[in-house]
Amino acid sequence: MTDLPSILFAALVVQAPYLLKRAFEAPNPDPNHAQKADPIANPKFIIFLNLYSYALGGIGLIHGLFSLSPSAEGFCPSPSALDPDLFSWTLPTALLLLTCLFGGYLRLLAYSQLRGNFTFRLARPSELVQDGIYAWIQHPSYTGAVLLIACYCGLFLRPGGVLGCWLGSASLNILVYGNWIFLAMAMVLTYPPRISREEKMLHDTFGKVWEDYHRRTARFIPLVV
Repeated sequence: MTDLPSILFAALVVQAPYLLKRAFEAPNPDPNHAQKADPIANPKFIIFLNLYSYALGGIGLIHGLFSLSPSAEGFCPSPSALDPDLFSWTLPTALLLLTCLFGGYLRLLAYSQLRGNFTFRLARPSELVQDGIYAWIQHPSYTGAVLLIACYCGLFLRPGGVLGCWLGSASLNILVYGNWIFLAMAMVLTYPPRISREEKMLHDTFGKVWEDYHRRTARFIPLVV
């Protein structure tokens, strides 16, 4: 019989694929006055991100199944490739999982508090939101996305994870390190220019009000940066 800690662990694990899927879905349609799509909002890139999130989501769901039911490992051709510490409560696993969930819910909170002003293509907002989470950081959705994706891959897409059932160690290592290279390049090439354009748009729209807000609040991590 599955014990309560295992049920709780699996219940939290299966939330991660849901949050990952939501993180790649636009919460609102792009308005007619939206700016020309940048790489983050490019339709082809959005399609790729959705496919990428579905693939990662499947890995997370299988991970949750294996952690909930030891008999599920019977479907694994190479059970010796699995690291048991990744499927139960250990300190590293708990930190990765809880940080992943925190990042996902932080991004959804940004969706909620910006309401209709949160779009994937940049568009002049109807107001400068300065309360809620935005009283602490200016870009919670980017902070949340980075925490979510990095910790998700750090927990599920790694040696010892469920893909080890079907991939040899060499193939899995190539996939794991290739994914980290892709994530690093994608974030470096898309986030800085996107954030720069967003801040310029807010400055042009709200002027001194945004300057005061920008000066008194952190951009990504409260009291740090």
